[in-house]
Amino acid sequence: MPLWGEIMLYIAGTIAGIALSASLIGITYFIIDNFYYLTEAIWEEITDLFHKLHKRNHKL
Repeated sequence: MPLWGEIMLYIAGTIAGIALSASLIGITYFIIDNFYYLTEAIWEEITDLFHKLHKRNHKL
């Protein structure tokens, strides 16, 4: 028969594992979201620069 201390230790370990997993998921989501925003901003700047450098005057 396990002691109450061991049972409480297992419960505490499980709760700590869940809390750690939730925080890691949150951090990962934050990094991916910011990476997407940064990539989008860089791509926009590159395309704007390309359009400025290769601007053509079309006459109708």
